Amino acid sequence: ARYWQSGNGGAIYGGSGVTVTNSSFSNIIAASSGGAIWGGGGPVTVTNSAFSNNGTRNGNGGAIYGGSGVTVTNSSFSDNFADGAGGAIYGGSGVTVTNSIFSNNMAPSGGAIYAYSSLIIANDTFSGNAAAVTAIYMSSPGSIINSVLYGHSNIYATSVYNLYNNLIDTSTGIAGSSPLMAGNIAPGTTSPFVDAANGNF
Repeated sequence: ARYWQSGNGGAIYGGSGVTVTNSSFSNIIAASSGGAIWGGGGPVTVTNSAFSNNGTRNGNGGAIYGGSGVTVTNSSFSDNFADGAGGAIYGGSGVTVTNSIFSNNMAPSGGAIYAYSSLIIANDTFSGNAAAVTAIYMSSPGSIINSVLYGHSNIYATSVYNLYNNLIDTSTGIAGSSPLMAGNIAPGTTSPFVDAANGNF
């Protein structure tokens, strides 16, 4: 069964900021933005939490909408969706994500994350997030560091962004990054994605 919220924030509506720890959100739909959490007037901080099968029908942020920024640590996002931007996360004033997993989230733009301002991604895994435009969108300079990106449409930024020490599959666009490759690894004979001896390509 799904829980339906007629406005913003299917489970939590925070006008002046939201802090969530050790929690789980699943099967929640908001008619507008923030499928599980809406934090329009203050920052959203999430730690050690899981979000699955949440969504919006006419808005942004399938799991989380943060109008004043989003910080996520040690959390997972799977099968969340938005009709607007940010299948898992929409951040209106910067997004920082650390030690987290994003899989099979979807939106027309920013299948996993849409950051209207800066974006910092560190030690994260992204797999199979889908979007008509891009899996990860940032409208200001950002950095993606020590992360795995597999099975995506491209990464998009309105200005140059940094990629450092990531494992990136060949279908993930990296054009426009600065530097283009700085310790990043794409699939090949020596790639961790490939185990030819065991038939994994």
